[in-house]
Amino acid sequence: MRTSKVLVGSAMAVAAAMQIGLGGIASAGEGEALSVSGVAVDSNGTTMTVLVGYTCAENSKHTMLSVVVAEDGEKGVTGTGTAKVDKSTCDGSAQQAMVKVEADTDADDKQLKWTKPGKGTVTVSFSDDIQFNTKTSGLQWVSGKGA
Repeated sequence: MRTSKVLVGSAMAVAAAMQIGLGGIASAGEGEALSVSGVAVDSNGTTMTVLVGYTCAENSKHTMLSVVVAEDGEKGVTGTGTAKVDKSTCDGSAQQAMVKVEADTDADDKQLKWTKPGKGTVTVSFSDDIQFNTKTSGLQWVSGKGA
C-alpha cells in the first residue's frame, strides 16, 4: 500500500513540475496497463517529453515503449519516440518512463517545432504489441522547465 502511494505521489509531483495534466489509462489483460501521465515541450520546441505509466505482466517479453504524438489542426506536427523497458521490472508493479518525442522534419529536412501551448493526441503502446495501446485525445501541453 505504501509503495502505491509513493508512486502516485511521484507521478503527481512530476506532473506538477512539468505543468501538465494527467491523461488516459488503458488496460489489456491481467497485469498489463499503459497510461499517459503528462506531456511537456522543451524550450526550443523540437522535443516533447511524455511521462508514461506502465505495468507489464510478470515474465512478459516487452522490451520497448512506443509513443506517437499528433498535434491537432490541419498543419499539426507529428513525432515518435521510444524508451526501453527493463524486463526485470515486468513484475506486475507500476512503473514510469519518460519518453522523448522528436518533432518530425519537413520536406526540406528542416526540424519542425511543436506548438506551445499545444493540443493533440498521444498514443502509447508496447512496441511488440501495438494492438494494445492507449490513445489520449485532446491532451494539452505547455512549455516545461527542463523537459
